[in-house]
Amino acid sequence: MLFRIGAFKNFSTDGFVVDCPENLYNLGVIKGLGQQELKLKDEILDQFVFCQAIREADGIRIALEEQLTDGMLRYRMRLGVKSLAKAFNDSPDVTNELQNVMLQHASINTFVRHYSVGIHVDTQAIVQGLPAQKQLMQFAASMSRSIDPRRPYKLENSSCVNDLPRVQMLQGHVHERKQLRDEKKRSYEATKRDFQQTFGDEKFEKSEKKLPRRACRENKGVKRCKKDYMRADQRYQRALRELRNEK
Repeated sequence: MLFRIGAFKNFSTDGFVVDCPENLYNLGVIKGLGQQELKLKDEILDQFVFCQAIREADGIRIALEEQLTDGMLRYRMRLGVKSLAKAFNDSPDVTNELQNVMLQHASINTFVRHYSVGIHVDTQAIVQGLPAQKQLMQFAASMSRSIDPRRPYKLENSSCVNDLPRVQMLQGHVHERKQLRDEKKRSYEATKRDFQQTFGDEKFEKSEKKLPRRACRENKGVKRCKKDYMRADQRYQRALRELRNEK
């Protein structure tokens, strides 16, 4: 997960750099210290490693600023425990007694009642008296059955795409829209903050009919700034989608 978000610092330009999981195998313990510290980037220190994935118009975005809730984390851990329990149950080296100890179950009935017990054996071969194709059945029941092992897992020559005139033009549009979006956001936040400091948070939540004349006028200005910010953000997201589609 840390490699996915590019969290590690680069030690030096001409020395060892931890920029991919493969480089972890080249790490060693510093002589006399008994450890090798892997420092994180400063901008990652305030981010959440266990973060949320937010669905947007152009796809799924990994939101490092949004912490994964306890409910989501427990759900994913529960799925992992179920997969682990299924692997224990399918292994011929793990007896029922050992499985109960590892999963902290009182009896094997706990696994049968509360876990998804699917039939992953070659029943057709058993009925016909043929050797069971265990590897084929295990592959058919796995999540990776549709993944081609010959697929490229790293992009090659992807940087040359950025040199295309069309991509450079779209990148310029994205940069301009982002700057405008950030300016509108700062303006909206400053206007909203001034209103709350002047009239209080409780009046900001009220409808315009219940506000004094001056507060009503200022509140309209806040809403106008918010509308400008939302419009600028939509234009930025549209330009970003166009750039991603072009790449």
